[in-house]
Amino acid sequence: MAASAVSSRLQIKRPGRTRARIGLTSLIDVIFILLIFFMLATRFEVWQALDVSAGKAGAAPSETRPLHVKIHPGGAFEIDGARLDGDAFSTRLKSEGKDGLPPVFLEPAGGARLADLMHGAEIVRGAGGQTLSFVDPQGQENGGGE
Repeated sequence: MAASAVSSRLQIKRPGRTRARIGLTSLIDVIFILLIFFMLATRFEVWQALDVSAGKAGAAPSETRPLHVKIHPGGAFEIDGARLDGDAFSTRLKSEGKDGLPPVFLEPAGGARLADLMHGAEIVRGAGGQTLSFVDPQGQENGGGE
Protein backbone atom coordinates (compact mmCIF):
# COMPACT_ATOMS: atom_id res chain seq x y z
CA MET A 1 0.00 0.00 0.00
CA ALA A 2 2.77 2.35 0.67
CA ALA A 3 4.02 2.00 -2.87
CA SER A 4 0.64 2.91 -4.33
CA ALA A 5 0.35 5.96 -2.11
CA VAL A 6 3.71 7.22 -3.29
CA SER A 7 2.89 6.71 -6.94
CA SER A 8 -0.38 8.62 -6.64
CA ARG A 9 1.44 11.57 -5.13
CA LEU A 10 4.09 11.72 -7.88
CA GLN A 11 1.70 12.02 -10.72
CA ILE A 12 2.44 15.12 -12.66
CA LYS A 13 -0.38 16.91 -14.32
CA ARG A 14 0.21 17.61 -17.92
CA PRO A 15 -0.66 21.18 -18.78
CA GLY A 16 -3.30 21.69 -21.47
CA ARG A 17 -2.09 22.42 -24.96
CA THR A 18 -0.95 26.04 -25.15
CA ARG A 19 -1.26 28.01 -28.37
CA ALA A 20 1.94 29.15 -29.94
CA ARG A 21 1.85 32.94 -30.26
CA ILE A 22 3.41 34.51 -33.29
CA GLY A 23 5.40 37.58 -32.42
CA LEU A 24 4.12 40.48 -34.49
CA THR A 25 7.11 42.69 -33.74
CA SER A 26 9.42 40.86 -36.13
CA LEU A 27 6.68 40.70 -38.77
CA ILE A 28 6.19 44.48 -38.58
CA ASP A 29 9.96 44.98 -38.87
CA VAL A 30 10.10 42.88 -42.04
CA ILE A 31 7.15 44.73 -43.59
CA PHE A 32 8.75 48.07 -42.72
CA ILE A 33 12.04 47.04 -44.34
CA LEU A 34 10.20 45.87 -47.49
CA LEU A 35 8.30 49.16 -47.61
CA ILE A 36 11.54 51.14 -47.45
CA PHE A 37 13.13 48.93 -50.11
CA PHE A 38 10.27 49.41 -52.57
CA MET A 39 10.12 53.14 -51.89
CA LEU A 40 13.81 53.47 -52.74
CA ALA A 41 13.70 51.12 -55.73
CA THR A 42 10.67 52.70 -57.42
CA ARG A 43 11.02 55.43 -60.04
CA PHE A 44 8.26 57.98 -60.19
CA GLU A 45 8.76 59.01 -63.81
CA VAL A 46 6.01 59.24 -66.36
CA TRP A 47 6.44 56.61 -69.06
CA GLN A 48 5.47 57.67 -72.54
CA ALA A 49 5.55 55.85 -75.83
CA LEU A 50 7.21 57.21 -78.93
CA ASP A 51 6.13 55.78 -82.26
CA VAL A 52 9.17 54.94 -84.35
CA SER A 53 8.94 53.33 -87.75
CA ALA A 54 11.69 52.30 -90.12
CA GLY A 55 12.24 54.09 -93.40
CA LYS A 56 10.68 52.68 -96.51
CA ALA A 57 12.85 50.81 -98.99
CA GLY A 58 13.36 52.70 -102.24
CA ALA A 59 11.81 55.90 -100.91
CA ALA A 60 12.98 59.02 -102.70
CA PRO A 61 15.07 61.39 -100.60
CA SER A 62 13.31 64.50 -99.39
CA GLU A 63 13.88 67.64 -101.44
CA THR A 64 13.54 69.89 -98.44
CA ARG A 65 16.60 70.73 -96.38
CA PRO A 66 16.50 68.76 -93.11
CA LEU A 67 16.59 70.63 -89.85
CA HIS A 68 19.63 69.58 -87.80
CA VAL A 69 19.13 70.09 -84.06
CA LYS A 70 21.73 69.56 -81.35
CA ILE A 71 20.37 68.79 -77.91
CA HIS A 72 22.46 69.96 -74.97
CA PRO A 73 22.23 68.80 -71.34
CA GLY A 74 19.36 70.32 -69.41
CA GLY A 75 17.05 70.64 -72.41
CA ALA A 76 18.80 73.39 -74.39
CA PHE A 77 18.53 73.13 -78.18
CA GLU A 78 20.81 74.45 -80.91
CA ILE A 79 19.68 75.18 -84.47
CA ASP A 80 22.07 76.88 -86.93
CA GLY A 81 24.32 77.95 -84.05
CA ALA A 82 21.50 79.61 -82.10
CA ARG A 83 20.87 78.17 -78.64
CA LEU A 84 17.20 77.96 -77.66
CA ASP A 85 15.19 76.82 -74.67
CA GLY A 86 12.20 74.46 -75.02
CA ASP A 87 9.57 77.18 -75.68
CA ALA A 88 11.72 79.03 -78.22
CA PHE A 89 12.54 75.71 -79.92
CA SER A 90 8.84 74.88 -80.22
CA THR A 91 8.08 78.34 -81.64
CA ARG A 92 10.94 78.03 -84.13
CA LEU A 93 9.69 74.62 -85.30
CA LYS A 94 6.15 75.94 -85.76
CA SER A 95 7.46 78.86 -87.83
CA GLU A 96 9.56 76.47 -89.95
CA GLY A 97 6.63 74.15 -90.47
CA LYS A 98 4.03 76.44 -92.02
CA ASP A 99 4.12 74.33 -95.19
CA GLY A 100 4.91 71.14 -93.31
CA LEU A 101 7.87 70.59 -91.04
CA PRO A 102 10.98 69.39 -92.87
CA PRO A 103 12.73 66.21 -91.67
CA VAL A 104 14.34 66.79 -88.27
CA PHE A 105 17.64 65.26 -87.19
CA LEU A 106 18.20 65.21 -83.43
CA GLU A 107 21.81 64.90 -82.29
CA PRO A 108 22.76 64.73 -78.61
CA ALA A 109 25.64 67.00 -77.65
CA GLY A 110 28.20 65.86 -75.08
CA GLY A 111 26.57 65.04 -71.76
CA ALA A 112 22.99 65.06 -73.04
CA ARG A 113 20.81 62.40 -71.45
CA LEU A 114 18.24 60.19 -73.10
CA ALA A 115 15.51 62.16 -71.31
CA ASP A 116 16.75 65.35 -73.04
CA LEU A 117 16.60 63.60 -76.41
CA MET A 118 13.08 62.30 -75.79
CA HIS A 119 11.96 65.76 -74.67
CA GLY A 120 13.21 67.13 -77.99
CA ALA A 121 11.36 64.37 -79.87
CA GLU A 122 8.13 65.28 -78.03
CA ILE A 123 8.50 68.92 -79.02
CA VAL A 124 9.10 67.94 -82.66
CA ARG A 125 6.01 65.70 -82.66
CA GLY A 126 3.98 68.45 -80.99
CA ALA A 127 5.00 70.91 -83.71
CA GLY A 128 3.72 68.53 -86.38
CA GLY A 129 6.95 66.79 -87.30
CA GLN A 130 6.36 63.69 -89.39
CA THR A 131 9.95 62.63 -90.09
CA LEU A 132 12.28 62.43 -87.12
CA SER A 133 15.74 60.84 -87.08
CA PHE A 134 18.29 60.43 -84.33
CA VAL A 135 21.93 61.02 -85.15
CA ASP A 136 24.70 59.67 -82.97
CA PRO A 137 27.55 62.06 -82.15
CA GLN A 138 29.84 60.34 -84.69
CA GLY A 139 27.45 61.35 -87.46
CA GLN A 140 25.62 58.11 -88.25
CA GLU A 141 21.85 58.27 -88.57
CA ASN A 142 19.86 55.94 -86.28
CA GLY A 143 16.26 55.02 -86.99
CA GLY A 144 13.61 57.42 -88.04
CA GLY A 145 9.92 57.81 -88.43
CA GLU A 146 7.56 58.57 -91.25
